[in-house]
This record gives sequence, C-alpha cells and structure tokens, in this order.
Amino acid sequence: MHLLVSDTRVLTPGEYESIRSELSPDHRPIFDGLIFSGMRATEFDRFLEHTEWYDSARSCIHIPKGGSLKVKARVRARPVLLSTFGNRAIRDLVDSVKRGKINFSSRQSWRVNLTRAAQKAGLDTEGIVPKMTRKTCVSWLMALYPEDCMRISFSMGHDLRTMQEHYLNMPFSLQETNDIKPYVQGWGNHS
Repeated sequence: MHLLVSDTRVLTPGEYESIRSELSPDHRPIFDGLIFSGMRATEFDRFLEHTEWYDSARSCIHIPKGGSLKVKARVRARPVLLSTFGNRAIRDLVDSVKRGKINFSSRQSWRVNLTRAAQKAGLDTEGIVPKMTRKTCVSWLMALYPEDCMRISFSMGHDLRTMQEHYLNMPFSLQETNDIKPYVQGWGNHS
C-alpha cells in the first residue's frame, strides 16, 4: 500500500532510490534538489534562475519576497533549511546549473519523466506527480522531527494547521524511519 497525501504519493526512501536510479543523469540533480529542498515547482524554477539565493555555509536557500509567486502563499520570504544531504544535493545542482547542464522542463514533461522512471523501477504509478517531492520532504522531516513542526512549517511555507492535518502522523514503518535518518540528518542543526 502506498503512502498518499491528497492523492499525491509520499515516497519511502526505497521508492526514492528506485525512481532516482531510473532517471537520466541530467534529471537526478533536479529530483534531488526538489526532494531535499521541498520547494514548490515555481520556487524551484525561480531558484534555478537565481542560484545566488543558496547559502552553503548556512545550509539554506533564502527565498526573497516575490520568490514564490504562489498567490495563496502565507509566507512571502523565507529560508528553506537543508539537511546535510540536502546541502550537498543543492551544491551539486548549483554546479550543474553553472555548467549549463540543467533544464527544468514543464510540469507536464517532468511528470512524464517521473512516471517513466517509476515504471522502469517496477513501481505502481499511483500518486506519482511532480508535487510528491515536496510532500515527501515534509513527511520525512515530520517523521523524524515532529517537535520541530513550527520551523518545518515555516521552512516549507506551510501553516501549522496544514502540517498537523497532513503530515504529523505518516505511517512509515520502523525500517523506513531508520532509512530516512541519513537524508534528513543535520536539518535545522539536528544531529
């Protein structure tokens, strides 16, 4: 059975690794950047145009006012906190952007890429959509750091009610929770 939030798949670490392994090498940094930042697609697209928002020393991406472009966004400017793994993924993504190796396509073509990778990995494609990366990021953070719900919510640009209603009680198995740890370690200075 799949983990779903509003018909969108929340990946387990195994599913993440399976899909990632079937993506083209040019798409892997995009997938990692989306999963480990939790940014909305529009924010991510803007970030690719403004990689100077990335602060590797502080392990975050500073989204300025107007950086989101989401009409209903409650938080207009915010730091997107990164885990140690996420910091490395964003550094690799920024390096790829500077070398001209990143081309983030439309949502429709990104969805096709994700669905194709999931099929090649032998996964059911239910809930495989572009926004699953954001929901996966939030779910993984909430699974390991539920006491830090306020900072996770601010970093993701969510309100607390959304966090509590959708992400507080994801039924990851003990093995999945253990597998999530290396991906979120260091987020917000957690050890």
